[in-house]
Amino acid sequence: MEPLGLTRIAGEYLKEIRHGKNVQHEMTGLLRQSVYSRLGGYEDTNDAEGLRKDPGMRAIIGERALEKAGAGETTVGRFEKEILLEGNNTDGAPFIIVLQSKILGEETLLRG
Repeated sequence: MEPLGLTRIAGEYLKEIRHGKNVQHEMTGLLRQSVYSRLGGYEDTNDAEGLRKDPGMRAIIGERALEKAGAGETTVGRFEKEILLEGNNTDGAPFIIVLQSKILGEETLLRG
């Protein structure tokens, strides 16, 4: 079981909007890689290249990462900017706000 419930939250709120043959990483895996790298003390996406090969991080990211590797710096950075911060995937609200409200509870955010 995943303590933060990211798989469930991502399944409910993240929509796959990417098209083409070059989509290699699932949105849920990108979300896990982004969140758990921050929880591990990494401040930004600069460390994604090394973390994508780390066995522990690969296990957290999911099946595709176990078979190959996690996402690189460019992919994680684009995911964070376009999906988490700009809301290009969630009917308006940046996904980071949706995520915070689901993890912390909406009343916590409203109290500010």
